[in-house]
Amino acid sequence: MENDEQVKVELVLDEKNDLYLLVQTLLGKWLSDMNNIDIQIKYCCLVTEVNNKIGAIVVTYLASTNKIHELYENSTWYNPTLPNSENKHRMKTTGAAIIGYEIFLTELIIIALSKTIEDIILGIKEEFNVSYDIWKHNHITSIFHQEAKLVRALNNVIKHNNGLIEKSNEPSGKYLVNEFGYPDGCKVVDVVSTLGKSDYILEKTAQIYVYLLNLVAKIANQPVSPLADISDNMKERIIKRFIPDYLQISVDTSRLS
Repeated sequence: MENDEQVKVELVLDEKNDLYLLVQTLLGKWLSDMNNIDIQIKYCCLVTEVNNKIGAIVVTYLASTNKIHELYENSTWYNPTLPNSENKHRMKTTGAAIIGYEIFLTELIIIALSKTIEDIILGIKEEFNVSYDIWKHNHITSIFHQEAKLVRALNNVIKHNNGLIEKSNEPSGKYLVNEFGYPDGCKVVDVVSTLGKSDYILEKTAQIYVYLLNLVAKIANQPVSPLADISDNMKERIIKRFIPDYLQISVDTSRLS
């Protein structure tokens, strides 16, 4: 009788133990799945943020560039009823306004790209508790990492040295001269204009877009978003990505130079 009771007790204990292990296994899998879902949601949120910020930059740059070209082509500063001195003054005022607009736009886009990099890096810290330093953590690298550092350096020169690249006066200026061969003592806007302003701006925008999508994927250990595939003709692809026809923003790429 005692043996029968002992067997029954052991069977009950075994059943409870099996049930406990089953629950523990299922709970562990559920928690793992929930953790993966949480990571995927955070990853998707950051990808969306990258798209929103880069998209805003592309729209701002192209819409503003179109307006500048309209000012060039449709300027009505000349008035035959006015004396030459007045027309000359109107010509200079118009020219100064348009040139100032172009300089401001170039610097604005570079600063916006740099801020986007900083914002996404902050988002990585908040969402994944990973402190990423673009200058130090080269073990966490991404395609176009050098271009991202270039944009950050250009931003620093614009903000802290009035846009003047100086090797001896500013660390970022020294970096641009030594690492990228930018001319010492030259304005950032002049370098960009020499390299083909719109081509340069759109190329750098596309590169930062791909850089951030790859970086976020690497940090989150997720597949890289297919949106990052704009390696072929980056200028055209970045425009088509963010300027759909229904936005009704006229984009004449032949004028973007």
